Amino acid sequence: MIVLLAQSLWAEPTRLSIANEVQYFYLNPKNSSPFFSKLEIKLYGSAELSDALDFKYNTTLNYVHLSQQDQKQMLINPTEFGFFGSASIFDYQLGFWQYTPEGPDINNLFNVIHGKDYRQPFSSENLSSLGLLVSATYEILTFKAFYIPKNSKSILPDTQSPWWPRTDTLPISNSSGTFYLPDQVNYRFRNESEVQSPFLNNWGGSAKLAFNNFDINLFYYSGANQTPQIYPNFTIDITTSIDPPVGVIRPDVDLDTTWIKSDHAGAGLSTVLDPVIAKVFCKKQTDYGLPQSSSTSCTGSLESSLDIFSKSLRFFIQTNRQWKSSSSISELETLLGFFEKSTALGYLIDLNSENIVSGAFVYNEKSPSLLTSVRYERRWTDQFKSILGINIITAQDQPLAKSYDQTDSATFKINYDF
Repeated sequence: MIVLLAQSLWAEPTRLSIANEVQYFYLNPKNSSPFFSKLEIKLYGSAELSDALDFKYNTTLNYVHLSQQDQKQMLINPTEFGFFGSASIFDYQLGFWQYTPEGPDINNLFNVIHGKDYRQPFSSENLSSLGLLVSATYEILTFKAFYIPKNSKSILPDTQSPWWPRTDTLPISNSSGTFYLPDQVNYRFRNESEVQSPFLNNWGGSAKLAFNNFDINLFYYSGANQTPQIYPNFTIDITTSIDPPVGVIRPDVDLDTTWIKSDHAGAGLSTVLDPVIAKVFCKKQTDYGLPQSSSTSCTGSLESSLDIFSKSLRFFIQTNRQWKSSSSISELETLLGFFEKSTALGYLIDLNSENIVSGAFVYNEKSPSLLTSVRYERRWTDQFKSILGINIITAQDQPLAKSYDQTDSATFKINYDF
């Protein structure tokens, strides 16, 4: 098998893709990096070992650089690397793979299986997992099941990243106090812990029933919660009130991260009501932290398309809601909770075969703020394309929203496929 694999890999051409992305934060908070860049090299291809077995490889190597940087940012992410085959009534993938269950755009409640690269929170990417993925289709039923002996772990932003709160007050969930941030604040990762070995023996599955005008989706996952609990530790330098506590934080802020296990059970319904597609997805999540907590999330959307002056416009309206059980945990709030209570309008305008404009307006009702995201993609040739993106956050007086009111950014990315 090894000799056959080596011969096949030598015979099959390997494709290469190189991308370089630069992001500039126009109003970046003090003491954080205004520049973010990512160089990405991708190698991909496949080799046919037999009529029922292929070896596929799609591996990405990227390096992230900030103008101020504390952490090592090299990442190897094998999106596909392993055996892809068929065995009578089912197909399987053995090795590294990624699987994203069906769900709504922007806020897919079922996209929880893999670790995330959170170095850019609004464009986070999945990290691959090493394990077994099995799928089978029988008439109207499609079924998938997976097992991951040891799952990957999400990557958090660098301590010098502007995505950590640096202005106004420190946003802490379930806190009755007010903690003002100084002009210069540094974050430091201090302790990292795990509860109940969350990354070991992750498993789950999904099922889809496809009828004429509607689909029913079911999903279950038991494994690592890829969003860790983050606890800030700091000292109040100047106190103006003791009960409730009010004061100015003395630099620096230490961050303790705790990784926990979660169970996710959900269902979704998609139906075609010409010319509209309606989707409703909900899930129940149980977090086995200290203490144990639970939440229920739902996302509903209406999607449609129309032609305007020979241009194709696809758009959707989405509402997101999350209900949490009461908890005494005082975690640091971050942008990962932006969709807990929000409404979004997304769009994609296909100008022609070379130009696409897309984006979204997301209104965060929990901490009143508006995210405006615009993306322009230009394909110059079959191999070369460029992408220009702009993200603007407009906020009111809520602590979480104001913390990110200075993270407006512009992104430019070029990609070439050899």
